[in-house]
Amino acid sequence: MKTWMIALSGIATLLLSGCGESTDNFNTSDAVGGYVILDTKSGNIPYPNDILISPETGYIDLETNTSDPAYSIKSALNTLDGFSTTSPVTVGVSCDIDTSTLQDHIMVVDITTMQPLTYGESFVATFNDGQLLILPRQPFESSHRYLVILKRGITNTAGEPIAPDYLTSLILRTTPLLSSDGTPTVILDKDPQTNIERLQKLEAIRQHTQQLITAAAIMGVPRSDIINIWSFKTETIGKMAKAFADQNYSDAVLTLADKQITVEYMLGEVNRPTEGKVAIYEGNLSNLPYYLGIPSTTNDPAPLTRTFHFEENQSLPIVEANITIPVLATLPNANSTCTQPAEGWPVVIFQHGITQNRSALLAIAQSLEAICYAGIAIDLPLHGETNVSSPFYQKELERTFNLDYYTYDESAHLITKVPDGKPDPSGQYYINLQSLLTARDNIRQTTSDLIALTNALQSVNGVHFDTTHISYVGHSLGAMSAFGYLAHHHLDTAVLVNPGGGIAQLLNNSETFGPILQTGLADSVGLDRNSDAFKKFLSTFVTMAQTIVDDADPLNYISDVVANQKILSFEVIPDHVIPNNLDRPENPHRFLLYGTEPLLRLMQAKSVSDYPLPALIPLTTNHTLTRFIEGTHRSFLVPDQPTVTTEMQSQMASFILYKGEQVKVNDATIIE
Repeated sequence: MKTWMIALSGIATLLLSGCGESTDNFNTSDAVGGYVILDTKSGNIPYPNDILISPETGYIDLETNTSDPAYSIKSALNTLDGFSTTSPVTVGVSCDIDTSTLQDHIMVVDITTMQPLTYGESFVATFNDGQLLILPRQPFESSHRYLVILKRGITNTAGEPIAPDYLTSLILRTTPLLSSDGTPTVILDKDPQTNIERLQKLEAIRQHTQQLITAAAIMGVPRSDIINIWSFKTETIGKMAKAFADQNYSDAVLTLADKQITVEYMLGEVNRPTEGKVAIYEGNLSNLPYYLGIPSTTNDPAPLTRTFHFEENQSLPIVEANITIPVLATLPNANSTCTQPAEGWPVVIFQHGITQNRSALLAIAQSLEAICYAGIAIDLPLHGETNVSSPFYQKELERTFNLDYYTYDESAHLITKVPDGKPDPSGQYYINLQSLLTARDNIRQTTSDLIALTNALQSVNGVHFDTTHISYVGHSLGAMSAFGYLAHHHLDTAVLVNPGGGIAQLLNNSETFGPILQTGLADSVGLDRNSDAFKKFLSTFVTMAQTIVDDADPLNYISDVVANQKILSFEVIPDHVIPNNLDRPENPHRFLLYGTEPLLRLMQAKSVSDYPLPALIPLTTNHTLTRFIEGTHRSFLVPDQPTVTTEMQSQMASFILYKGEQVKVNDATIIE
């Protein structure tokens, strides 16, 4: 551990998890209005903070101990070269803050460009539960360093000014904490040796702080105006997705054959397997590079623990194996009025949502046939067909690896933590809370898979596709996990159904997945889910999780995706799976970036309701949005409300047919 690093007592203290006084010898009479906190004993420090990054390695450097319950998540953080681009910036305060005094007295400066961020546009600030929060309204830039300045004029709710606490006042002062011969100039601990050790750490922070104060002066903020100042660097984003795109892997081989079953037959609409207009083709994608854990048995934990590993100076991870995975495709058949073009079938790549599998493609296949398009689908990593009686089940190829860790019921609810001889549900381990780096890398593997599939379409054994006309359709997680791919591959169109940003936060706040996530976490740490202790732990854990998965989060790829694609997005209001918006009255401004609406706002989506409806709309923007006031999260695929399903798929089909230049809206009564 470096001498200037602060040892944190536990993961729950890392994010300033509670209010209260500093324990570091501060005399409250010196700041009757309250004070900002720098508490090295509890770890209640401004966060994120460069003092937690090793100057030698450039990586986060938290102390770890295998006996620490937070060992796994701290170790994961220590693999990052900076902090979250999307999470709040926080500092503890000892009193309730008058939030009306924040706007004029907080500065956030991008040190990399020496440009101050604009309050209200780039960020806002608020107070909640002993924390002053600086909330980004758009992601911080990747691998940039930011300076945070709190200026005099911030007051408590009684109008009294807040001040630095004792330790903050020490790092703000110009005089060293140790004389030239090492003699302490202040006393922090009664034990002389402990006092010197603490002052040595604090002196290193003081010297770092003086450099920041000099930078603040350049920005027009004098030393006398500062009550707190610190800096933080954001993590590198997008390097992995770009490496996959630059490699542009084209050695995977796609083979398809007519299964002699139609979509209509599988949906129960006809009596004979070959009746209907949409043929089902089945096959595989072979020689696909897989960078994650390959199990040797059905209870091998490798898929739960393995992350990307790299050889020195290599941008691509080590290939664990070149695997073969199942593929499903749908094409107009001889009963259809469609004729295959000489260039081949234009094609839609479809990606299913979490816990689903490639067969979800069948739900949109008839809408694709209506515009004479083929569809093709592969499973997300650790997803696949688990019904051994399904005609699509390929035991040896399923990327669930037929894992059998536990016993689940038919609704994928955990029954007992013992195997039952059946494959565990599809996607059960894709978002892996026990290994968040694995969860992140499952999404990054998705980017690699989609690139390989796209290139394999150029030469297919059994089918001819027109690779100059490829579109993408993703539902839920299938819409979100593709952002790294869509950022680097220009397609005809992309249809994103129920997407969202801030993966960790939206899962935690999901009405569907939140209770499951929270119950599992509470059990793992031995806390009552409803206790204050667990709520503090949960807040910390989810913020840490978001930091770790940021490199795979849609929020960080918005500009490139919007620049590369013509997009149609769907949102259902309310959505009980992917929250529409986490900026809620009970917690105002806390989650400005998370959910569906913030993502769509940052993507500058224009609603179809801005045009006269119903109509075939000539579009004036690259990103169009339809908000549905009827239907559910699954209505795009499941006709629980048939008018909604019909309208969604009709809009999808018209948007793809017209190459993103137009979209047909038929039923305006179900649209906001």
